[in-house]
Amino acid sequence: QGIHGAVNRTDLNNKPAGGFNIDEGVTPLDALKAYTTGPSYMSFDEDIKGKIKINYLADFVVLSQDITAVPKNKIKETKILETYVNGIKVL
Repeated sequence: QGIHGAVNRTDLNNKPAGGFNIDEGVTPLDALKAYTTGPSYMSFDEDIKGKIKINYLADFVVLSQDITAVPKNKIKETKILETYVNGIKVL
């Protein structure tokens, strides 16, 4: 929902029509970074969080589609298939 809103500048019902301050929308990749590398940097944890990399904490989800590659109006259709916490599948 958050990434859809950041990219499309609408809620999940596509309101308001045409988007809210559409010129403030970001790319799907920039929205994804806002949920991954951005918070890690702001909490001074960029050396252990925010990326899928050897020796980094492994909290992540597997999505049903690549949100950086689908049309932006299809981002909201993305489902979480798996969730990992500390490298262990929990869902």
